[in-house]
Amino acid sequence: MVVDLLLQNGISELRLFQPSFHVLDAFADTNIGLIVTLQENYLKNVFEQKQMDDYIHERVKVYSEKGVKFRYVYVGNEPFTKSLYMKKQFNGTIRYLNMTRHALDKFNLPDIKATTPHFTDVLTNVTKPSEGDFREDIKGKMLEFLDCINRTGALFVIHIFPIYTVYRYGFDVDFAFFDNKSKFKIVDGNSTYTTLFTFIFDTLVSALAKAGYGDMEIIVGQIGWPTDGYVSASELNAERFHRGLLQYIARKEGTPLRPNKDINMYLLGLTDENMVVTDYGPYQRHWGIYKHDGIPKYKIDFTLQD
Repeated sequence: MVVDLLLQNGISELRLFQPSFHVLDAFADTNIGLIVTLQENYLKNVFEQKQMDDYIHERVKVYSEKGVKFRYVYVGNEPFTKSLYMKKQFNGTIRYLNMTRHALDKFNLPDIKATTPHFTDVLTNVTKPSEGDFREDIKGKMLEFLDCINRTGALFVIHIFPIYTVYRYGFDVDFAFFDNKSKFKIVDGNSTYTTLFTFIFDTLVSALAKAGYGDMEIIVGQIGWPTDGYVSASELNAERFHRGLLQYIARKEGTPLRPNKDINMYLLGLTDENMVVTDYGPYQRHWGIYKHDGIPKYKIDFTLQD
């Protein structure tokens, strides 16, 4: 069902959190680019390179030969976030990244990049994007991470959840939408920000520049709006957000610090997931544009024509 939904809507890439064998089989010869994730519950049991080699062979190499198109391997997920999952720090990110890259190279898969996605709370709270920087408590590890992905030609992946961030910063909620109808805006020198997305994206650009990686490519690994379980979460607001987001992507206008750029983004998510744990809140089960049974909650044109 999911593969059919993707093909019907012209969606060319997808992230898988749990790349099981039967799911990977479904993507053979579809030309849909996949991101697979090595979760912490797997990584914490990896002690030798051979274990990583075996995993990459059976989950990536074998399926590449079957016609599955892999784009990235995500090694862990948001390891430096302050959230409740990471109260016990996960310290193996760089080592596992290097092991993954070694395994991909061993099996002659140079075009598949290995990186790790991060949440926006790796950044300090700022009033202007030009003030952007990484948190002091993780700065050393972040610099090591940036050196690692820069050496291997990988990308920086950021997860942006406007419904959360707009309240965290205390901004007008309309600032979270791409058709911001409020008068709320942020002026930073010669740049004016009327949407939360461009504000956060350029805060990250500034942080990367201060770290010595001002030209590093950024992709948005997750962005979306839930339909229930959080303040301002509704189908009406989710439709408004996604419609504005897709129109923004189609315009390829970029941001004040990276104008006229085509920013690659992955929507969270295609369908609701009724078995997801709700440690953060009930909204975790309601990110989908489709219900978990494949029924659309609202109509969205993924071809970027509407």
